[in-house]
Amino acid sequence: MPSTPRDNSWLPWQHVYVSIHIVTWELCDLMDISKMGEAMERQPTMRAAWLGQELRRLRESKQVTAKEAGQYMGRAQSSISRLEAGLYPARIDEVTSYLDLCGVDDPRRRNELTAMCHEVNQRGWWDGWQDNVASVLMDRMWVEDRTHSIRTCDVTYIPGLLQTPGYAKALFANANPNVEPWELDRWLSFRSTRQHIILRHDPIPLTCLIDEPLLSRSTGDPDVMVSQLEHLESMSTKGHISIRVLPGGRHHGVDSPFELMELTAPYPQIGYVTTAAGDICVEGERVDQLIATYDRLLDIALSTEESRKLIAARRSEP
Repeated sequence: MPSTPRDNSWLPWQHVYVSIHIVTWELCDLMDISKMGEAMERQPTMRAAWLGQELRRLRESKQVTAKEAGQYMGRAQSSISRLEAGLYPARIDEVTSYLDLCGVDDPRRRNELTAMCHEVNQRGWWDGWQDNVASVLMDRMWVEDRTHSIRTCDVTYIPGLLQTPGYAKALFANANPNVEPWELDRWLSFRSTRQHIILRHDPIPLTCLIDEPLLSRSTGDPDVMVSQLEHLESMSTKGHISIRVLPGGRHHGVDSPFELMELTAPYPQIGYVTTAAGDICVEGERVDQLIATYDRLLDIALSTEESRKLIAARRSEP
């Protein structure tokens, strides 16, 4: 599923690489879910960082110092620095002050930044988990809620949006052998609710590239994998979901899972690359590199029909 071109040339972040480390939520192997919020409490959220970055670039483009901005807004210079770093989200009056100070009269530009400010502070279904889940994971849900399409490449586990409860439970329990039952149930509930984006009446288009060995890799008892493969086979028949298998027997030049997300304007297209220390969110040229890699993998992947037959064959194996 090729990415739909958009004219984002006016966006200053389109040419900037931004790296934000995020808890590896697929495995959650770095800490207990109950401790994530505490551990990441002081991390700036992605959406606040995006808005702060835009305000800083706007201020600097008009050669206004942080001290001058603070004096205009009645804020300390340190408060301006924290706002622009995304350590706290800007309020609508602060965004308006930036626009007025910098002489921005273009209605489109003003609307974009004020709309972004509203988006930063908007609540969603994920806020019900804020006491148990890190703010950076909340960012992930916020991003997905504004996504036109999702494309994944998985070489370590079945993609989270397509995992059955049994598979997800086994995956989490294997990575967290000392997890408390209530923590496990809470995480599984979160995962299940997250999957609504591909199950609702207006589902997000999803394309998944899955490395063939994953279809035979045991996770939990044999019945868990059989059920997971049945689920993949069933989901592959839905019009908005495309599952393509990367044939085994060769290395495809990809060592880590990654995802591509096409967001609604004014946000950029972003990518997530999974590492041992967590996920890295990338923009700009780094996303272009991931797109090129994804397109190359699509060329060598089995077709959706061939992939469905292979999944069915793996499910039927003794």
